[in-house]
Amino acid sequence: MSALSARGLVCGWGGTRVVEAFDLAVEAGEVVLIAGPNGAGKTTAMLTLVGAIRPLAGTVAISDRVARARLDVRARAGLAFVPEGRHVFARLTVRDNLRLGRGPVARALGLFPQLESLLGRTAGTLSGGEQQMLRLARALAGEPSVLLVDELSLGLAPRVVAQLLACVREAADAGTAVVIVEQHVRLAVPVADRACVLTRGRIELRMTGAEMSARLPEIEAAYLSTARRDEARSADPS
Repeated sequence: MSALSARGLVCGWGGTRVVEAFDLAVEAGEVVLIAGPNGAGKTTAMLTLVGAIRPLAGTVAISDRVARARLDVRARAGLAFVPEGRHVFARLTVRDNLRLGRGPVARALGLFPQLESLLGRTAGTLSGGEQQMLRLARALAGEPSVLLVDELSLGLAPRVVAQLLACVREAADAGTAVVIVEQHVRLAVPVADRACVLTRGRIELRMTGAEMSARLPEIEAAYLSTARRDEARSADPS
């Protein structure tokens, strides 16, 4: 039984088809990486998986039951989503941001002890890396059965990303099914069990994480060259 699956999924906006024939199955305890260049349709696929937008065709299933409910209903059923960008409640404190999650604050702090000294700070004053820690801690504290993360590395230094992805890997090892959408695959492939490459709205390659790691120069040259150029400009020291 797959924790999360998509069959024949067609994703898009306003009737415009962005992603076609999208099939994916994620088991409890594994990390699946969806890689691809800008404009490939990764975020559109992710938003469809979580229920933020309706599929134009095909189905999404959670624990082999077709999911038709809204994102908030799926969240209460154990799905957690960390979208692209640094979406925190900027005027609330770190403590209050964590309280708005589905798990206890103490569990979130156990994942990221650095946040404890920041509990009284307003979230909008945190660095980019601290905001990403806050968002991921809030999601993981609820011990979700399914976790979807979109572009976790965006604008962050590699050392910060490594810590974030280590927590994602630990969540999978504890039984969570994880999907990571990531443009900068060199940062994410070490924690992935399986990987696929999405280009022009279709999955072009499927392989294990180890196979992608071994073939990374070839895959980057053929599919991800724009992503590699952007990566060199993306990191800040936060």
